Amino acid sequence: MIIDSDKIVALLRRVAAEQVMPAWRHLGKNDIGYKAGDEPVTVADHASELALSAGLRELLPGSMVVGEEGVANDPTRLALLAGDDWVWIVDPIDGTRNFAAGRPHFAVMIALARGGVTEGAWIYAPALESLGVAERGEGACLQGTACHIELTARPASELRGTLHAGQFAPRDLAQKMSRRRDRVVALRSMGSAGIEYLRLLDGEMDFSFFSKLKPWDHAPGCLLLSEAGGIARFSDCGNLYTPLQHKGEGLLLAPDEESWQRLHAVLLA
Repeated sequence: MIIDSDKIVALLRRVAAEQVMPAWRHLGKNDIGYKAGDEPVTVADHASELALSAGLRELLPGSMVVGEEGVANDPTRLALLAGDDWVWIVDPIDGTRNFAAGRPHFAVMIALARGGVTEGAWIYAPALESLGVAERGEGACLQGTACHIELTARPASELRGTLHAGQFAPRDLAQKMSRRRDRVVALRSMGSAGIEYLRLLDGEMDFSFFSKLKPWDHAPGCLLLSEAGGIARFSDCGNLYTPLQHKGEGLLLAPDEESWQRLHAVLLA
């Protein structure tokens, strides 16, 4: 890859140690605000994104950054993902609601993309000391060990996973998912896309469905999943995931193609 992955991991760990973890469980009332849709944002989110952006640009001169908080201030920055420049996709704290509440299920996430293709991915959960890394065509690692998702011939009714179709889903989709959740083994959500992707890699669960399609939530995780042998497809068109698509019914993640088809049939058809 164009940049040494170890340098990205070092930057992740440093920013988490200096900007994120000192604020965890030490936030004051004035340290938490809210964006559109009642989404929380903390001083640590902003500090983390600023530090990551500076470090990533230094590691890859001429590169651009599309970060969650930056896009909240200037939505036109999403257009950078379709260009020819190298673009870092940054989620400074994924699972901010957990972070603000003092829960450990949050992650710092980075992806490197160019022309809509994700080339590298890093997910670090500092409170859990869990790290996932992937490079396109080179496989995925969890905790420094190569990981590969095992194929499964189990029926959909035996597959374990999370269904994220609540606050950000259209009402009809949320109702459909609520009616059909007993067709699978629906697990409790951890409230962080990054944590859910790490659970998929660890084998703790088999699938997940997300109705919210922001690139910082999924670009890192989808590369990790696909490099580990899993499948990430948009549920309405069946196309493989790309960070260029931000709208649609949702994203269905599965351990293999046959499981994806079975899950789609019972949950969404």
